[in-house]
Amino acid sequence: MKFNFNISLWAIVALVVVICALIYVNRTRVQAHRATINALDSASIAFESYRSTSEATVSEQAAIILSQDDALAMGILDADKLKELNLRSIEVNIKLTERIQALEKEGEFIGQPSVVYRDTSYGDVDTTIKYMEIPVGIRYEDQWVNLHATVDYPTPIFDTVGFLSKPEITIGWQKQGFLKKPERTVFYTNENPYVTVIDMRNVVIEEPKKWWQTDVAKVGGGIIAFEILRNLLISK
Repeated sequence: MKFNFNISLWAIVALVVVICALIYVNRTRVQAHRATINALDSASIAFESYRSTSEATVSEQAAIILSQDDALAMGILDADKLKELNLRSIEVNIKLTERIQALEKEGEFIGQPSVVYRDTSYGDVDTTIKYMEIPVGIRYEDQWVNLHATVDYPTPIFDTVGFLSKPEITIGWQKQGFLKKPERTVFYTNENPYVTVIDMRNVVIEEPKKWWQTDVAKVGGGIIAFEILRNLLISK
């Protein structure tokens, strides 16, 4: 029996539609990629920091989505660092610069300080000057800070300087409002209220799909396969 392998007009139309759709998708992807590059070329990438209801530090930033090759080419990823960590590929890279400071805290002496009183006279005025003998130890402690120091001459000594940090990184889709597309966002949270994020950079690695992996190509391929099968059945 001789089979008829002629593809119908519908299959040809479907093929043309698929090719046009692939060109459109690729053009849109290139435009989005260029927009991302322009954003990364700016002096800094904006992020927002605020305190949550539990007084934790929260910093959020829109996710920058690139391929790993692009991220390496732009210097966002360090090839030597990947080799050092024995990583062939990564999914997310986040860089943070933090400042930890605790100001105007009332500490306490370690032990009873020795205080010396000395009577002095300035002309007709008699007064008493109070001196504290050194070395003397001081400390301040709370849930997040542990500071012990010894005040001495000529060099004071910090016996202990400790800060407890509880960071957490979350990546998810954040709602942007009614009828607006959700935006992939990186959240950095630290329960320590003394932590302030002063710089934040992120990149989410997503390798672009090959043209045959796109939904458009799959649907178009299904239509063409259906038409070929239909022609084979009709030709019997």
